[in-house]
Amino acid sequence: MVGGSYLVRPLVETDLDTVAQIEQESRPSPWSLKQFAAELTSANSYPHVLTLDDEVIGYIIPWLIADEVQIQNIAVASNHRGKKLGELLLNIALQQGLDRGAISAILEVRESNKPAISLYTKYQFKTVGRRENYYRDGENALLMTAGPFENEKSLSTYNSFIRERQLILKKSLPLEQPHR
Repeated sequence: MVGGSYLVRPLVETDLDTVAQIEQESRPSPWSLKQFAAELTSANSYPHVLTLDDEVIGYIIPWLIADEVQIQNIAVASNHRGKKLGELLLNIALQQGLDRGAISAILEVRESNKPAISLYTKYQFKTVGRRENYYRDGENALLMTAGPFENEKSLSTYNSFIRERQLILKKSLPLEQPHR
């Protein structure tokens, strides 16, 4: 395919160095390589990477705790931002969480990260709190949640929204194969 194709797949050990490098360029207070490695054996974590022609260009670290998806970390390499790739990763993590029984999602985001806040708002996350001086550099974090979708109708409506966005993303991005 001209211009390459994207694939979302589970994170494996050989991805760790690249993921850590993307993390370093993306955050003032980055996770360590050891933290990413721990996700490979965590019972609650289902980390994924996004590749372009087999090169890792992004990742997401979601956890499923009870019936809640917790987005721990998400980033796309700086030269690939602005192409809806972060949305693709978020969408997949939320869909997999819903498929595994989640009825809500939660995350923390830097108060200054307007593109991420905009994406999360698009996915029906609402700001429910603010954590003062949360990050090592003193920046505040916003606590955002989607749901809980406690009845069948609200859960079904949100699931339909996720699937509609997924179809739109699949049409606009050259995906190598359907993700799981």
